[in-house]
Amino acid sequence: MSLRSWLWAYRSLGSLALAPALIWPLVKGRFGGRWADRLGFTDCGGRKPIWLHAASVGEAASGLAVLEAFPEAGYTGPKLMTVGTPAGLSVASHKIWPNEEIYDFQFPNHQLNSGYITDIQLAAPPLDFWGAPQRFLDRVDPIALVIIETEIWPELVYQCARRHIPLIIVSGRLSLNSFERYLKIRHFMGPILRFFDLISAIDISDRERFVALGSDNDRTIIGGSPKFDRLIAKASNYIAQIEKNNSLESQTNNSPIILAGSTHHGEEAIILKAVNSLDNNNIRLILSPRHIPRVKEVADTAKSLGFQTILYSQTNNLTAPWVPKSVVIVDRVGVLADLYAQADIAVVGGSFLGGTGHNPLEPAAYGRPTVFGLYMDSFLNEAQDLRALGAASVAAPENLATVLSRLLADPLEARANGLRGAQYLASLSPIAPLLAKTVLETLESSNQKSRSINY
Repeated sequence: MSLRSWLWAYRSLGSLALAPALIWPLVKGRFGGRWADRLGFTDCGGRKPIWLHAASVGEAASGLAVLEAFPEAGYTGPKLMTVGTPAGLSVASHKIWPNEEIYDFQFPNHQLNSGYITDIQLAAPPLDFWGAPQRFLDRVDPIALVIIETEIWPELVYQCARRHIPLIIVSGRLSLNSFERYLKIRHFMGPILRFFDLISAIDISDRERFVALGSDNDRTIIGGSPKFDRLIAKASNYIAQIEKNNSLESQTNNSPIILAGSTHHGEEAIILKAVNSLDNNNIRLILSPRHIPRVKEVADTAKSLGFQTILYSQTNNLTAPWVPKSVVIVDRVGVLADLYAQADIAVVGGSFLGGTGHNPLEPAAYGRPTVFGLYMDSFLNEAQDLRALGAASVAAPENLATVLSRLLADPLEARANGLRGAQYLASLSPIAPLLAKTVLETLESSNQKSRSINY
């Protein structure tokens, strides 16, 4: 089956199925907003930027690290970032405009005031149907499209290739599940991947999967991931602080803080029950659901188990007067990483009832002892490294209380173990500067070549 036939089928199916397919993520609050951008009628244009696309919150943080590294690598021109989800847009906007309280995704595109971290425009990406990619490209006219991790939209990729816009993937990753799904359509994905001038995979496993799907062997390399760069800096700062004070004195005292971050449906009940069974009524429990629209659901669950609920937005700190048998629910995006610094024990969600886990290095950067469940496929190597160092513990739902009790029993030892996680992070080298340099070298090489598109 030719690429022409595959694209025809993809376009036809997408045009028919897209509207119904959007209903569920819209209802769950994981998609939407910025519809002019999504339909291709963006007002981010006329500047010929390097365009970097990120899927959601984690990818946006990694993408910003790469964009911020461009000036040192030699590129000082305009930059555009697109992020697929409302949460990702909100976090990115808050980092780009740090002095603004922007959480409704209705941010300006063009103002370039002091206070920007860099000269970056921000938008939602175009849908991959209904002519949106063509309209978006007509307006933006980018000099390159850089995709962080793996968000491959065939129509967009094809339209870029037709216009001879260089295509690059950095920090490319393919989970085993994604790889197996793509294998079923590898005769379609292979030609799409071969449009890319460079695919820089995170590690050898990801590289092998891209090549197996049909990417060009010579243009598929291993470049690492910048998702830990900011954590490396935080870990280094934490260690410097410890060395300056020459002390690991525990801050747990009589009111230890347990912060459960990025929790998913069903996990809050597990954590609430575990904390409720502990012989310590002074524990301060913080729940930070992965998806903010679930805040009411989390509050209802807590109340049903006898807890009083406090919204983080009501106090904006974790040191307000404490009410026994209460829980603070974090109802703001972009604050979780810094809240870990105030915790005594971190619990990483998305890992207790299936799923693939979330980043355990977020709390490790602050030397916090960390607990996660049995499902950490997305951060398998990091989880294994932290466990090997004694900086993290794994718990099934039924023994979470036992693990928490052990950590609370000797807070100084728990903090000493957590420090090993920070030391592990601080020993790593930042990746974003290397990726920025690789992108610019690829663009220079790409400009010296002409490319024919086989449709």
